[in-house]
Amino acid sequence: MRFLLAGNSTYMNHGSEAIVRGTVITLRGFFDRPEIVSAETALFPYSDIPETDPGIIHKPVFLPKPHSIQWFFNQARKAILTRPVAYKHFARGLLPEIKKADAVLSLGGDNYIKRPFLQIAQNDLAEDLKIPAILWGASVGPFTGSPKYQKSVFRHLRNLSGVFVRETVSQQYLADNGVKDNVHLVEDPAFLMEPEMPDDPEFVEKLPRGAIGISLSNLFISQTRFSENHEDAVYRIVEAVRQRFGRPIILVPHCVNYGRDDHALLDGVLKENASRWPGVICLPKLWTAAQIKWAISKLHAFVGARAHSTIAAFSTYVPTVSLVYSFKAEGFNQRLFNCLDYVVKKEQCEPELIVEKLKLVMDHSDEIRKNLQEKMIEVRKGAMQAGQLLKKIISDSSSLD
Repeated sequence: MRFLLAGNSTYMNHGSEAIVRGTVITLRGFFDRPEIVSAETALFPYSDIPETDPGIIHKPVFLPKPHSIQWFFNQARKAILTRPVAYKHFARGLLPEIKKADAVLSLGGDNYIKRPFLQIAQNDLAEDLKIPAILWGASVGPFTGSPKYQKSVFRHLRNLSGVFVRETVSQQYLADNGVKDNVHLVEDPAFLMEPEMPDDPEFVEKLPRGAIGISLSNLFISQTRFSENHEDAVYRIVEAVRQRFGRPIILVPHCVNYGRDDHALLDGVLKENASRWPGVICLPKLWTAAQIKWAISKLHAFVGARAHSTIAAFSTYVPTVSLVYSFKAEGFNQRLFNCLDYVVKKEQCEPELIVEKLKLVMDHSDEIRKNLQEKMIEVRKGAMQAGQLLKKIISDSSSLD
């Protein structure tokens, strides 16, 4: 079997990398030596985190560099054609790989929001060729644009071979808009990725024990009252945690994509305050998702603004405060704890509240760890269930052919 993973970002977004790692575990659990091709979407060619799995073939789809000649051609095409037609033209570059695939898995976690032109174009190409296209471990919606456009998106989703959603809010949103029969509730594949100790003995040795981890992002901060000064937000939150608990702090960059570089933000603030923050360190920029998960697993507690950084913490039983800007992170907390007690929403983002939530999870640390250990058994089964569903979809498709 040959599987095309399409729509994901590169490994510079460690959430995207974790989705790929977990997906590969699922595929190998249900198919004998599957061929796996990852057609991640990159803004333009640049140095990436190297592949550690020789069984994954990379066929990146490069978007042109802003203001390059090709970029101007693309802008002109969008102006002349309707956006769905323009993106379908662009997606045809992936057609050779789609034709060779037994199934196309549309990855990315939350690519199907607002107006997902490229993902729709790629999956439509597969379905037109009678190749199963599955929206894989995703959050869906809300969509924007005209009512006519939104209806077309729901019609497209009904025509997919499968829509695998990772939380109940997406499931309900789809059901409310007439997408039910091909929808399956699974778990995010990233829960399956195993931690991996970094090959960096010197850094591993100096990693403080009993530390609090903090993962902040420009994406989250831009939606808070600190939107005009991201560095100030990082300083205030780290300083509040440092003053309250007196523990070592590890800053955890979880996305280092061009234009969305958590490491530049976190390490930049650390360097400005290094003399005042002797107990604060930042993880290296180019660790892999599995290595970052290993570091997170060693923490006493964690504060995370990237959804997949919190998945790394949940799946290694670390008490976690989730800083959320969308319903997906709320959905993870609701499913794991049946409450939102450990959540700070974007409009509530104040250092004092984050500290209070952190104290709450630390006060209930033993209870939370035990709960997560028990829940992860079912969560991992739920993530693997996607492979069983996929196998049936492919089998049913083959019998129809």
